[in-house]
Amino acid sequence: ANATAASGRRHRGGPSKARASRVASRAVSRRVLSAAQEELPVRAVRGDALAARCYLHLLGEAEAELLAALRAKLPAVLAAAGEHSTIWGVELSRASDAADVVLLKFLRAADLSVGAAAERLLATLRFRAERGIDGPRALDLAPHFQGHDTVEGTDAEGRPVMISRYGGMDNDLVFGDAEAFIDYRIRIMEEAVRRVPFKRGAAEDLCQVHDYSGVPLLFKTAEVKNCIAAMTKTFGEHYPETKGKTIFVNFPAAFSKLFQAFCVFLPEKTRKKFLILGESDQALLFEHLRPEAVPESLGGMLRAGGEAGG
Repeated sequence: ANATAASGRRHRGGPSKARASRVASRAVSRRVLSAAQEELPVRAVRGDALAARCYLHLLGEAEAELLAALRAKLPAVLAAAGEHSTIWGVELSRASDAADVVLLKFLRAADLSVGAAAERLLATLRFRAERGIDGPRALDLAPHFQGHDTVEGTDAEGRPVMISRYGGMDNDLVFGDAEAFIDYRIRIMEEAVRRVPFKRGAAEDLCQVHDYSGVPLLFKTAEVKNCIAAMTKTFGEHYPETKGKTIFVNFPAAFSKLFQAFCVFLPEKTRKKFLILGESDQALLFEHLRPEAVPESLGGMLRAGGEAGG
């Protein structure tokens, strides 16, 4: 009884030491990241910087200063993230062009705010640690997630190509569990992004091809919409600046009209990233992709067996 009472007093008296340590660590990291988050010189530089020049091979003086400011915050970010310091196979704890390419992605995604970029980077490192993204893969993908995706080759601009086919999916199984769906898409996305060269002047994003052949018009059930929304949020937060070109192949005419109406509300820069090819436009795909990166099912030379995540 006395032991029980003592235990109760410990629980009522406050959090455990481990939890207190985590709370303290997060508090310290918030102070470190927010302290002088937008110092006056950095604010002045930010006003002169351009996102279009925030690429390693295009840096001007103002953009280089922003990158240096984000680099200066990196030790605090990595300390707050614990032992996790790798993104997409790039080790951030060592200075390199690849690490700078990653930092610049977060800087552009944060509208050149050094403080916001540091916070986003920390959130992503923690997300990856919690998901075990860089750890060993204990389990293969479930059978209903296999055979729908191909990661192979590059497009005309050198982007890694990721092709996803939706016609053969069992919607109830694939979209029935949002968390499992996100894990599946992360697995495929990781395979694609890790093929980015992360070199000065090289392609920095992906070419994604969505094949809608065989997709019914009533494809988007509530479960599908929920999964797509969750995936979009996850990729938006933790895979910044990875969406290069998106090509919709065998897109039904009914979908095409709806999409074109929706595109009116998108910025021109975003609209240029999308290409819609109808069921009779397949040949146009080869203006953007090399035949060896296109599966035979789409008229290319890539034989079955190149599916990602199988």
